[in-house]
Amino acid sequence: MLSNDTNDRGIRSPHMIPIDTDKETDESERVLLSKGPKPGGEDAREAKAPSVVVPKRVSVLHTEKSAEDIIKPTEYPSRPQEKANNATESARKAAQQSRQVSDAINEEEVLLLGESGVEPSAASITGNGGGKAKGKEEFKKAKADSGNRAFSAGGAPKKPQARRQKARNKVSRNLVVTAVVVVGLFVALMLLISRIGENTDANITKDRNLVSSGTGNSEANLLNDSEKMEQARKLVEAEIVYAGVHFQGKDLGGKNRQECLALINEAGDTLLSTTPVLFSVEGEMYSASADKLGIKIDAERVLEEAWKYGRGSQHTDTDRQVRERYEEILALKEKPVDVKPVITYKEELLEERIRSILADKLVEPQSAKAISFDVNSKKFVVTPAVEGRDTDMPYLRKQIMQRLQGNNFDLPILVKTYPVEPEVDEATLLEGVRKLSSVYTPVKTQHSGRQHNLKRAAELLNGIVLQPGEEFSYWGALGPGNAGNGFTSASVLINGRYVDGMGGGLCQPSTTLFQGASLANMTVTERRNHGLPGNYYKKGTDAMVSGSSDLKFRNDSEHPIGIVVTAKKYRFEVEFYGNSMPANTQIKFHVEQIGQSVSPGGPVYVESSALKPGEVKRVAKASVGTKWQTYRDYYVDGKLTKREELTKSNYRSQRDIYEVAVGHIPPGFPGATTTVATTNVPTVAPTVVPTPKPTPKPTPKPTPKPTVAPTNPPTSAPTTAG
Repeated sequence: MLSNDTNDRGIRSPHMIPIDTDKETDESERVLLSKGPKPGGEDAREAKAPSVVVPKRVSVLHTEKSAEDIIKPTEYPSRPQEKANNATESARKAAQQSRQVSDAINEEEVLLLGESGVEPSAASITGNGGGKAKGKEEFKKAKADSGNRAFSAGGAPKKPQARRQKARNKVSRNLVVTAVVVVGLFVALMLLISRIGENTDANITKDRNLVSSGTGNSEANLLNDSEKMEQARKLVEAEIVYAGVHFQGKDLGGKNRQECLALINEAGDTLLSTTPVLFSVEGEMYSASADKLGIKIDAERVLEEAWKYGRGSQHTDTDRQVRERYEEILALKEKPVDVKPVITYKEELLEERIRSILADKLVEPQSAKAISFDVNSKKFVVTPAVEGRDTDMPYLRKQIMQRLQGNNFDLPILVKTYPVEPEVDEATLLEGVRKLSSVYTPVKTQHSGRQHNLKRAAELLNGIVLQPGEEFSYWGALGPGNAGNGFTSASVLINGRYVDGMGGGLCQPSTTLFQGASLANMTVTERRNHGLPGNYYKKGTDAMVSGSSDLKFRNDSEHPIGIVVTAKKYRFEVEFYGNSMPANTQIKFHVEQIGQSVSPGGPVYVESSALKPGEVKRVAKASVGTKWQTYRDYYVDGKLTKREELTKSNYRSQRDIYEVAVGHIPPGFPGATTTVATTNVPTVAPTVVPTPKPTPKPTPKPTPKPTVAPTNPPTSAPTTAG
């Protein structure tokens, strides 16, 4: 529908010319071309009309339109949608301008054709006072009148041919200019659309920065809205994980630390218990869940990662920090995050679990082991060594972590094993075995019970093997000293007096073992001396055992120790075999008395109903109290190279004890009941013997003492035991 609007000169704009007039213009042009007069005629001169007005109109219209609409500077929007709207409007204006130029050219051609006849009135062209139909009728009438005038007076046209050619050339030039303008506008439009597409994300970021920096519009500017600013401040100060933060499908948003830890632990346990770890060993498959391998989720570290979201700003300005954090919290709602699990484990526990799962593939090597000692051949009975299989545990741990972090649970871990040689083979175990020590103690009594107990102890102790690092216990090896274990009654020292008791005489095997172990370089860990010194050992070299005392020593060498124990009629023997020290090394005892001796004092008489008047029996021999320090001397190739303390011994003093008939304790002694002289009383002075002053002993020289050769047993054994 046409518009009645006109410009300031009273001429309608070119875009308001109806497109239908193009047909009328073409038909008029064809009539003029076929019937017009020859150029240069009189009619042509008479019909010549002014031609300067219309071109100026077109030029002015074109220039004004370009200045106001086409070349108007683009105002860049602040939002991507506004930019897209502007691009669309620019395209619409470019198309409209193209139509305007085309209409102007058509109008110019019509006006030029009008010069050959009667010029159409302004009203017929602009359509003043009428619509589309009236404009067409007036235009057709003007063309018809012009044609009739052109063919009147002999039908010769008054418009010369040169003018028509000039008009066509001008139309062609205008068409070229129009095409160039259209192409240029199209290219500019495409570049604008491309620019908008590339900068969309950047523009969004820019707009958000404007909001966060307080330079955006009033709705987004928190500083200009105190209520929103206060809400934002409360949100950023809340001690919670913000909405949009998840862990393994659990929403942590809005929860405090304790609540988050509970959810993280729950989700972590579920994750690990349902996460399989597959192993492929020599073609066989093994499977275990991650939690069975001792792997755990570090809930504290996961919580720390979740806590960081919404708290990234470190700006020193408080308000600026609130705005930045508030923007970060809002972004979490649009783009939620899932915190990755943090795995923790102990290497020792993980390796232990792996070895347990692959127990039939990862075999510990077994060194050759001495299980007993042949006392006849003096050699160890050995089980052979066994080769082991192992794998690269650090590599295996790394592969497990990669599977868990990469969720590659279906891909089994290829476990490669390699042989592991045992530390000690049979040849090494038997190499260098020799006698390390050989000791004995004399048997001073032929009491049947004592002889029996010594032989039984030898049976239980003979052939024992002490492995490297193993500790020997006398009672542990011997067992209880009762009848059920094969022992009998023999003389036992109780409160300084010897009486018969179960297992009497078992201190002699323990004493002999202590001496042999010390000289074989064993580490003595428990030992006590007797209360009173005995007659079958040197002071400082005994080992008393009882219900509360034991003898213990440990093999600190890397080789086994074999023990040979033999009970003979007059001696009890112990030998140690092994390779615990070099062959050119020998150990000997060195014992020194320390401190002063304590005198026992005068005799003691006790009554006995078993004795007749005048009979006297000594039941305990007087003994001086002493203290002793025992050393171990190490000799290498016969030379003393080291002396080390071994033990200390403290023996108490003991009076002579005599038994007499009832009522016959000598006068002047405690317990005397009569003044009658008693016959056969030992000529012992009733006064207390003064304690002799001890004389200091010189420090013994470190020269080795020769081993004392065994002497023949005495013909009569004293009544001593223990």
